[in-house]
Amino acid sequence: MESAAQHSAQKAQAGLLKLQKKNGRFEGRLTSNAYPTLACMLIDMREGKPLDAESRRWLIERQAPDGLYPLDPEGRASEEAARFARVVLQAALDIEEDEGLRRALEKIPPLGWDLWIVKTFGALAGQYEWRRLIPPWHMLLAGRVLGGLSLVFPKALFRRIKPPQHLAPPVSLHRQGAFKRLFAAEQYTLAPMLLLIEAHTRRRPQEMKDLTSWVLSRQASDGSWFCVAFITAIAALALQAAQRANVDERIELPLKRALDWLDKMRNPDGGRREAASLNVWDTSLAVLALVQSGVRARSEPIQKARQWLERVQNIDGGWAFHGLRGRGLPSDADDTALAAAALMTRNEASSPKADQSAGLPIQRAVDWLRERQAADGSWATYSPGAGDVGCVSVTAHALETMHKAGENQAVKKAVEWLHDAQNADGSWDDLWIAKKSYGTGAALTAMARTKLGDAARIRRGIEWLQSAQNADGGWGETQQGEPADSSAEQTAAAAQALRAHDREAEAAIQRLLTQQREDGGWDPSPVGIYWEVIGGYANPMNAWVFPLLALTEPVSESRLETGGT
Repeated sequence: MESAAQHSAQKAQAGLLKLQKKNGRFEGRLTSNAYPTLACMLIDMREGKPLDAESRRWLIERQAPDGLYPLDPEGRASEEAARFARVVLQAALDIEEDEGLRRALEKIPPLGWDLWIVKTFGALAGQYEWRRLIPPWHMLLAGRVLGGLSLVFPKALFRRIKPPQHLAPPVSLHRQGAFKRLFAAEQYTLAPMLLLIEAHTRRRPQEMKDLTSWVLSRQASDGSWFCVAFITAIAALALQAAQRANVDERIELPLKRALDWLDKMRNPDGGRREAASLNVWDTSLAVLALVQSGVRARSEPIQKARQWLERVQNIDGGWAFHGLRGRGLPSDADDTALAAAALMTRNEASSPKADQSAGLPIQRAVDWLRERQAADGSWATYSPGAGDVGCVSVTAHALETMHKAGENQAVKKAVEWLHDAQNADGSWDDLWIAKKSYGTGAALTAMARTKLGDAARIRRGIEWLQSAQNADGGWGETQQGEPADSSAEQTAAAAQALRAHDREAEAAIQRLLTQQREDGGWDPSPVGIYWEVIGGYANPMNAWVFPLLALTEPVSESRLETGGT
């Protein structure tokens, strides 16, 4: 089995090296999603343009037999996606009659309006009344009261309070402290949505000016907002509305750059992918997998990849999920931990400070991670407390990096948090990749590599993995954590954890061997998660890197089987 696994790893290694770009990065093309695809269609139609042939094809081919539309490649039917598609189909037919689009519209079952974001798009298309989006006065008053109380009482008390999804928040939200405490992507989504509402309702000059300034000031150097297609599409729609209201004479060029960027997000299936790419994640994991599989740490491909990572490091010492020069994205803990770990492969035998050519970027990353570790020991994706929560895989990756950097206090707190985050059944839930198999795999692998962790908790985690294994030897889950057919990504995450603890994983490895393609890779599955409204994605780089890491995970009898802090 080991010789077969080695042959498979060599085949994957050779195929992965062929995917490296000239500038050193690795970058997978993510799959299309309904929301960014539909929002981009609406942008064109707001200018009176009929849908192009690719958009028509997507609307017809993606519709399920029951008339609904899936959010993402996982294929789950979504009433909200169908409501959004209904808006777009009707808007398209208002411009130009098309028999195929007419049939698609008629297939959508009767659905009332629900989510306020979709209602806003309906209002833009003249299919919903703007005034019905505005919350009544008593809800505005309640919001102000809760906002004031949130400054006094513990934040954890208010995390359980969810605003109504059928009513838009008040436009004044962007001036309140509660707005600054939102998750970063929520801020980038809400501000242009509030601008859209204000531009079509009360049209107060100062509110529109302030919101427009906020939106313009957050545009990234590549023309996007947050390198996310749905957010960028909303920003473009908002700037179109601000332009019509003569709010700001600086709008024309930023709007053009946004539209050009959105055009680049189109996939061969006619849809739009949600993010530009996860190239910092892809490059960091590719470096780690290639070095672990035997590629020399100082070889040209690894050197080029590390040099690219150094070039796109943010000024604060962290990395974002997509590397940009100039004004880019906020740093996040997962990409920072993985990029730093990839740079550490230059000289694994020394401390980060020992190799001066690599030491400064690494030390800045370690400093960034240390400063952003939450008081409970976890790492959130961005900033703890800013609408963000501790994440198992992010904390596991940061734990490994901080352990290599000799940050003992941070490591101790992180292990304690992972202990507390374990579910009663022995599993760990992840936030960004589905779900228990990946979260459990990440936690167990980190504990094995650092030789830390409570023995009983490790044993329960291993037992959960073994109990969740499919009959074919693999693992699989939906984005909601429900059992599903085995995927290469989830099988690899579980197999790597078992091998890291010297546990039997032959069935899982055999599953990976039989599913490997001739080019050395594996078929990607939609295991990545954005957020509930948008759905998820499949990333072909995950389906290369995760199995390669599993196949080459060192197995040693001296590996800690039962830990102890």
